[in-house]
Amino acid sequence: MIRGKRLTALGTAICLLALTGCESKIKPSPSTGGENRETVSVTPTPTQEPDPAEEIVRDLKDLHVIIADWWTEEGWNTAESAYDEAYLDEQKSAMQKYHYTLERLKAGDYRDSWPEEIITSALDDRAKASILAVEPKWIPKLVEAGAILDISRAETVNWNEDKYNQGVLNAMSLNGNTYGFTDEIHPCGGVFINKTLLERAGIDPSELDNLQQSGQWDFAKFEELCERFTVDTDGDGITDVYGVSGPADEFLRSLIIANDSDLVVLENGGLKLNTDDEKLLKALEFGSDIMLSGYYAKPDDADGFSVFADGKALMLFTTDDALETINRLKKEYGLDVYYMAAPKGPDADGYITLCRENVYVVLDCAAIRNRLDDILFAYDIYAQPATTMNGVDLTQKLKKQNEALLSEVSDARSYRTVMSMLETYKKYMPASEIWVPGLKTEALGKIADGKSPKEVLEAASAGWQALVDAGNAKLR
Repeated sequence: MIRGKRLTALGTAICLLALTGCESKIKPSPSTGGENRETVSVTPTPTQEPDPAEEIVRDLKDLHVIIADWWTEEGWNTAESAYDEAYLDEQKSAMQKYHYTLERLKAGDYRDSWPEEIITSALDDRAKASILAVEPKWIPKLVEAGAILDISRAETVNWNEDKYNQGVLNAMSLNGNTYGFTDEIHPCGGVFINKTLLERAGIDPSELDNLQQSGQWDFAKFEELCERFTVDTDGDGITDVYGVSGPADEFLRSLIIANDSDLVVLENGGLKLNTDDEKLLKALEFGSDIMLSGYYAKPDDADGFSVFADGKALMLFTTDDALETINRLKKEYGLDVYYMAAPKGPDADGYITLCRENVYVVLDCAAIRNRLDDILFAYDIYAQPATTMNGVDLTQKLKKQNEALLSEVSDARSYRTVMSMLETYKKYMPASEIWVPGLKTEALGKIADGKSPKEVLEAASAGWQALVDAGNAKLR
C-alpha cells in the first residue's frame, strides 16, 4: 500500500466487474490520455521524427487501453500547467501515430475483496481493464490463481529503462516470470535529522550533504554523529539528548538493507530465508553496538516518533514514506528536518533506497493475453515524460505532482535530496512484503532490550522459515 492513495471506504461502489467485459474487439474512447505523473530522469525520446521511409510504424488497430485503480479522479488528463500541455500533446501525437487510445479510471473504492474480484473477472474472461493497480500483498493469490500475465514475455518494452522501478521488477520476478511493474517511485525510510539541533551544535548541514554526495556517509560517520549528539545537557548523570531514535525493528531493518541484505531474498527462482547472511549479521551487530553504547533512545509511542518529536534525538529512522514523513513532522510537530539516505553499510556498493509501491499487473484473459505486446507498448509511451516544452529539454524537470509536495515542505533542500536519491541510488523493494506478507520484523526489536542479534535470529528463524516454505509451496 502506498500511503495517501489508499481509500479507507470499503464500499462496493463501482465493482471491478462492472468495468469490464473482455472482448476480442476493444472499442476506442474519445479520451486522449495523459496524466500529471511523478517521474524520475530517463533517457529522452528523440525529438526528431525518423525518416518515414526507414521506420516501420506499429499499428495498434484502435486498441483501447484502460488502466484501473482506486484513486484516479475525473480530470486526471486535464492540463493545469505548460508542462501538462506538453505531455498531453506528445501523448496525443503518439496515439494518432500508432492508432490507440488510453484512459485511467477509478474501479471503485479500495476494499479487501479486490483480489477475489480480479480473479473472477480474469478467469471468466470479463476483464477489459487491461492494466490494474494492486497491492503487493495480493500478488501471491493472483499468481496462484493464474489471473495475471508474465510481463517479461512482452517484446515491446525495455524493462531495464530507468523510468521503470528496478526494485519492484526485481521483487516481482520469481520462477523465471515477472508479474508486475511500476514507473512510480516513493522512497521509504532513510534518516530524518533535526535541523535545529544541528544548527545549535554549529554544524552546517551542507557538511552532511557533502558526505552523502561523496559516498562517505557510512556506518562509521553515522556512529560518530551518534556519539557527538548523545549528551547529558544538565550534568545530572542522565542522558538528555540521543543520537538516534525510531522504532527499534525499523532502525535495525534499515541498517540491514543499507548493508545490501534482507531477511528474505529471491534466490534460484524461489524465496530464501537469509538469516545466515554475514552482511545481515554484521548490520545487526552494528545496530546492537549503537544501542548498547547508549546512543539510541527507544520511543514509547506506536509511531516511534515521540523521542525525536520532543527534540531529544538528532536522527529518526523509520521505514514510512519519506515525503509524507517530512510533511508530517512539520505539520504535526513543527519540526524542520533534513532528509538523507540511510548510511552506507560496509558491504554495500552504494546507497540503497527502500521503496514500497502499488504494483501494476496485466490481467490474463483471452483478448488481453493476445494483445500483451500492444498493451504494454502503449503503456511504455504513457510512462514516458514529456521531452520538450517550448524548445526546452524537460527530462530533468520535476513534474507537477512533486512540485505540489514541495510547496508543503519548508526546506526545499530536503525535497531535492529525496529526488536525487530516486535518480541515482539503487531501488529496493523487499520481496518478503510481496511473497511472504505474514512475516513480521518486530522480533528484531528485542535487540534494543539487550538480546544479542544471534539470539534473536535463532529464536525467530523457525517461524520465519515456516512462512517462507509456505510461500514457496504456493508458487511451485
